Amino acid sequence: MFFLLPMIVGAAATAISAGEVMAGIAGAVGIGTAVKGAMDTRKANDIRKSADEKYDAECTNLKNEVKRTQRKAEEFGRMKKLIYSEVLKDAISTIRTKGELGKELNLNTCVAKILEKDIERFKHRFSSETTPFPSLVKSCGIEPVMSSMMQNIGLFGSGTASLSFAPFIIPSMLMTLINGNQKIAESERFAGKVDVECERIETKIELCRVLRKRILEGMKVTGYLSEKLSDYSYRLSKINSAGNVLSDEEKHTLFDRTTTLAVALKKVMEAVICKTDGTLIESTDKYFKKLMKEDW
Repeated sequence: MFFLLPMIVGAAATAISAGEVMAGIAGAVGIGTAVKGAMDTRKANDIRKSADEKYDAECTNLKNEVKRTQRKAEEFGRMKKLIYSEVLKDAISTIRTKGELGKELNLNTCVAKILEKDIERFKHRFSSETTPFPSLVKSCGIEPVMSSMMQNIGLFGSGTASLSFAPFIIPSMLMTLINGNQKIAESERFAGKVDVECERIETKIELCRVLRKRILEGMKVTGYLSEKLSDYSYRLSKINSAGNVLSDEEKHTLFDRTTTLAVALKKVMEAVICKTDGTLIESTDKYFKKLMKEDW
């Protein structure tokens, strides 16, 4: 019987050590049983280890996606704050100043007054950052990487909200210390649970990606309207100056376009990109595309 030893050791080299084989022989249990038991134990451990590594890798991927999304939301928030405090504020001031020079422009002046009050309310929101914005992922030791207010503004217009994408956490110890086929069965059940959780994490990873895409679309539209408004506001500020005398019709057109752009810019910055449960709002995407197609 001992002449079979080299063949068995060679076949099981990747799953069992020679010492484990010899221990089985020495115990007079029978070489087949010893090898089978040791191989089952090693196989169960390998299944468990592979599942753990897979879950850890998915959590790392999610952590990276979350950080990228948070940073992009913060960037959008800073962009909105700058436009509110400079571009939009200056345009509204110009509309009011020039509009008060002629009675026929009272409608635009009234709109500007309303927008001016909205901007003041928006500025008031920056007086404190007392509303914490949870990290997109609370598990796996992931921490927020951005200011709460900037993330709120980036994702939820100019309001405040909470958003949590927390994946379910698998307890570290799901298995009991059992032997043989039972151990393999438990390891396979554990691996199955890991697969389910990894699928959920993949969904969250994909959501982060499409969320970033939507934020980028919002930034593109906001930047486009901001540039247009800056141009109209500058032209409006120069009317009736040397070499820039416009007819009444041209003045009306310029006032109307400037006011319309100011309103559109404010609306797009207040557009909510996703709900607090992380679901994207499709109507926002359509709104962004519509604004880009407008002939300003």
